[in-house]
Amino acid sequence: MNESNLKEILTNAWKRAEALDAPLNERMALYVSETRKVLPNLIASYDEFVSSLRTLDAGMSCPAVGEVLPEFILPNTDGSLVQLSKLLKWGPLVISFNRGHWCPYCKMELRTLARKEPELADIGAKIVSIVPEISEFSEKMKGLNELPFEILTDMDLEYSDSIGLATVVPDNIREFYIQSGINLPVYQGVKRWVLPIPATIVVGQDGIVRARFVDPDFRCRMEISDIKAGVNAS
Repeated sequence: MNESNLKEILTNAWKRAEALDAPLNERMALYVSETRKVLPNLIASYDEFVSSLRTLDAGMSCPAVGEVLPEFILPNTDGSLVQLSKLLKWGPLVISFNRGHWCPYCKMELRTLARKEPELADIGAKIVSIVPEISEFSEKMKGLNELPFEILTDMDLEYSDSIGLATVVPDNIREFYIQSGINLPVYQGVKRWVLPIPATIVVGQDGIVRARFVDPDFRCRMEISDIKAGVNAS
């Protein structure tokens, strides 16, 4: 199968999954299933990587429910600095940590959050996404997916690392990314091949974590119903 055909198959599979009237993780599972048919070695490598991260309890040191989420000051796509404590003055905050504009799972999650943003706003919550990409690419993510909320840049994954969410990309997955034109050093502006473990954290106005979803399997994300429950608990 040539590269053009593969890209078309994956694009169509993603569109079918994105359009499915089902919870987010069911749609992601459909995309994983379709991808496994054409890229079995890659999905097997993902499975092995996720298993190794779970063995190490990767991401589990991230602040839990009832704990304080550390302050951050991060630039948005315009280059303006955005501070956690100032965002919380407006109400509870939903923070989505994502891998980048190139990640199909992140796109699916963020587009879901964008569709549900009015419902979350109605119960008082704001949304932000934190990615490790420089503004050129975070702005691309925001524009292409028509995201109505802020995208913040975690340069060199300093904040993600400080709360236990940074992980090194293994060599076999890095090689696939390189062959596919996914160049993390270019996207992130640093030479390391490191990505965040995707996570969603709901923070109350007092800075206390009300709900948290952290899973080393980046193909699983927090459902909207659980996000709403966290906001309502704030």
